[in-house]
Amino acid sequence: MFRAFAGRFFCFLIVATMLAGSVAGQSGRKLPGNRPRQQDDTIRLRAEEVLLNVTVIDPYGRQATDLQKTEFIIAEDNQRQDMASFAVSSVPVNVVMMLDASGSVVGEIASLREAAMKFIEQLGPEDKVSVVEFHTDVELIQDWTASPDELKHAISWRFKPGMVRTKEGRSTYGTTSLYDAIYSTADEQLSKVEGRKAIIILTDGDDTSSKVTYEQALAAVIRSGAVVYVVSKARQIMAVAGKFYRARFERAEFLMKDLATRTGGSIFSPLKDEEMKDYYARVARELKNQYIITYVSKNDKRDGALRRVSVFLTRSGYSARSRDSYYAPKN
Repeated sequence: MFRAFAGRFFCFLIVATMLAGSVAGQSGRKLPGNRPRQQDDTIRLRAEEVLLNVTVIDPYGRQATDLQKTEFIIAEDNQRQDMASFAVSSVPVNVVMMLDASGSVVGEIASLREAAMKFIEQLGPEDKVSVVEFHTDVELIQDWTASPDELKHAISWRFKPGMVRTKEGRSTYGTTSLYDAIYSTADEQLSKVEGRKAIIILTDGDDTSSKVTYEQALAAVIRSGAVVYVVSKARQIMAVAGKFYRARFERAEFLMKDLATRTGGSIFSPLKDEEMKDYYARVARELKNQYIITYVSKNDKRDGALRRVSVFLTRSGYSARSRDSYYAPKN
């Protein structure tokens, strides 16, 4: 498939009710099937255990890392859950960098490479990254690695946005199979690793040639448990586009914001190319300072149903961001 495919009062009532109830790089190929060796401190989940990457923001918009376990309330389908584990992230993370290689990013290649390099430099020694580029096709240009040198080589030399060669031998700007790329990354590449997972997507969000729908791509990401961050080029395009294209890219950015929000991530919309490195660095810092919470659902039905998850905080003025759902195990 890798080829061409949440008023404050209401929330208070919910929380009060629950408290009362219980206080080696590979280039241009399909993804390989063998799993890489896992680090000893990688989170390994039981089949029924749910992992949440939680970002906490203080009243001033800054990421907070001083909260205690007792200040978190986890609910699934409005039923309070008991935490199985709690930590502030020093846990390794597996990140897929998805890079739009269609014609829309050709003019920003230098800024993009600089931003990606900045992100790589902030990774921990046990963090792993793989790199996927997408245009008409979806290509794995670097498989899972913790080597900064391998990653920098892939971004500098294997990532080549712009013209692609057709089957007839003609060179043309590639189309954008964004949803295919998201689906394949979640379904295939992320299935090869355990523990924390994240996807960072650089794109204008305008899908022009996918075989899967946005809804199918979103479902695949929810199943993977990954948090998604999007660096969107849409606003830059809308600033100079006509009415038709503005509406088109407004829709594209809306869907990318939905994807990021549903998975506990964020969307960033740089208006200048040089802002990209700041956003990539911000993602790296956020991943390093998240709360890692696991729980075993009190609902033991193995029906494969979509279950809604909420994270509440008892500390006034602070907000939590995490994925809003997951699919239950199925026999």
